[in-house]
Amino acid sequence: MKYVRLPVQTLLLFIAVASFAACGSDATGPGTGGGTGGGGSGGGSGSGGGGGEVPTLPEIPPAAQIFTDDIDAENGGVGQLNYDAWANWNLVEGCVDLHGPGSLNPLPGNGVYIDMDGSCANAGTMETKTTFDLAVGDYTLEFLIAGNNQEAGADTLDVSVGSVMSERIVLDWQAPLALMSYDFSVGSDTSGKIRLEHLGGDEQGVLIDAVRLRRN
Repeated sequence: MKYVRLPVQTLLLFIAVASFAACGSDATGPGTGGGTGGGGSGGGSGSGGGGGEVPTLPEIPPAAQIFTDDIDAENGGVGQLNYDAWANWNLVEGCVDLHGPGSLNPLPGNGVYIDMDGSCANAGTMETKTTFDLAVGDYTLEFLIAGNNQEAGADTLDVSVGSVMSERIVLDWQAPLALMSYDFSVGSDTSGKIRLEHLGGDEQGVLIDAVRLRRN
């Protein structure tokens, strides 16, 4: 066997490379995490996007969908304070803001969305323009929803579907945008509107990026 004498500098280089490779094989890369969004009361479930993920409404069969509004088509996608030209909603009390590009935008990157406590010191109440016929069965009301993300304090929103579902959502002001859902059952055929009623009037309210009612 023939031996070759290597310069000291070359030997040191080989040792350094070997040491680096050994350390690299034990290294742990960054993990991915999930988060939980602000929770509501009365059996609702919330899940926020971890690791910078933007929450979305889960896919469902078209036949299961009763009502969906992602808000993004309102006002040509431009925010406006004290907005009242909603395609799918009637503003029945107080005022609400349309936040997003061109206006206040505490949740950038989410298009336009509702601030349920608008800029008139009187929190808003909204109802769908449509009255929904609900047959006997199981349903889910879902939101993409966040705290006001502007000013410290909790925000309270009462949500209902006719007389068959009613819940109170309380969110910390820093609660990130998250999916929140409420399951309920209908025991006999009925009808009703989706109603959103914000309490208070400090002009910093719960933010809503999407609403959906579906059959299960």
